[in-house]
Amino acid sequence: HSISSLKKLYITFCDDINFTREINFKKNIIGVITTTDIAKKFKSKTVWAVNDPRTIFFSVQNKTLDKFLNLKTKIGKNLKRKPTTFIENKGVIIGNNVTLGHGVIICAGTTIGDNCKIGPYSCLGGEGYQYQRTIKSKSEILSVRHTGGVSIGDGVDIKEFCSIHRALFSWDLTVIDDNSKIDSNSHIGHGCKVGKSVFLCSHSNLSGNNFVGDNSYIGPGANVPNRITIQSNVKLSIGSTVTTDIE
Repeated sequence: HSISSLKKLYITFCDDINFTREINFKKNIIGVITTTDIAKKFKSKTVWAVNDPRTIFFSVQNKTLDKFLNLKTKIGKNLKRKPTTFIENKGVIIGNNVTLGHGVIICAGTTIGDNCKIGPYSCLGGEGYQYQRTIKSKSEILSVRHTGGVSIGDGVDIKEFCSIHRALFSWDLTVIDDNSKIDSNSHIGHGCKVGKSVFLCSHSNLSGNNFVGDNSYIGPGANVPNRITIQSNVKLSIGSTVTTDIE
């Protein structure tokens, strides 16, 4: 995780010494929120030593601005929508020839391309699932604010009761690329990148920050845990649970 700064420079956190080498290697990470013990491992970064780096990091994230709330909603030609659809009046862009079914919710930060169909009661751009327990008490839970967006390409079909969460950080997007088809009751978590012409069958789950390459097939009920990468032209059979990257 990282919080964007100017010129795409980043601040991140580190509470695991195993990640210090990777963070030191990345020149675009200029600052690290970490513990006193780990702080000495960072020689060329600005360091803030605290007791609970993860909670402090997400507390800072909760104070960042939602840039989409400053943008007016724009709707293209020939939108077909039911009376029960809801489109936020800020931060939404909808292309031409889009169809929205009953009960569809389009939240701020969502862009939909041309010739898309969104089925009944699907929600695009909802708040992602990110909570953080503090070290003070396991019963004290921080809800983490999302400020990223959702980008839906051209020719995408999304069936009923699907959820696509907005990305966590303002510099990031959850992406469904051109001509992908998502069946009913599927979930796509924050920051996922789904390529072109991908099939996500009914009840499939991408937990968050996943990559799915072009022309892949995610079978019914398949479960892809957080940060797993699936390359192009991969087929997952019904009920699969993926535990490692697939090339």
